[in-house]
Amino acid sequence: MLIAYKRIILAQQLYNTIKKARITKNQYLLSFTIYKHPSNKEINNIIKSISNKIKEKPFLQIFIQANKKYYTLQPLTPIDLKKDNLKSLVTNLLKNKLSIFNNQYNFSTNTIILYYRLTK
Repeated sequence: MLIAYKRIILAQQLYNTIKKARITKNQYLLSFTIYKHPSNKEINNIIKSISNKIKEKPFLQIFIQANKKYYTLQPLTPIDLKKDNLKSLVTNLLKNKLSIFNNQYNFSTNTIILYYRLTK
């Protein structure tokens, strides 16, 4: 269940605090809080939010926060909407890699925060 969709300003503040980095005008950050196993509806909501911004900022990085630790789910990668299928990419990452991370790192929390950083 999608618990919260945080606005860009709050997400930027979180990102700045976490990564000690600055968000420039060429970057956009989306933040979602989900349970350990996201449903198809949640994934579709995330994909819609990303697809609106990916046209302007075609580089995507995904990292997660669980147990006050941060893990990179996908490094900064160029996305070409003509060649790459955004839906299959995000679905694969969230369903497969997230379960692998969950088993490997044994997240004891029920919620995970996903950060999507889009850059030019």
